[in-house]
Amino acid sequence: LLTPSHPNIGVTSVKNVFISVLPEIEDQLNGTHIDKNKISIQYLYHH
Repeated sequence: LLTPSHPNIGVTSVKNVFISVLPEIEDQLNGTHIDKNKISIQYLYHH
């Protein structure tokens, strides 16, 4: 997951929120299983 960078929100926080809504995302994808251990969060940095 690529997300815009934010000075007050760490990547870990973004990942935790994403994992907390994962069951809903899986339901919307017709029960697709998403492996939490393979989720990578990266900030997009503008140069």
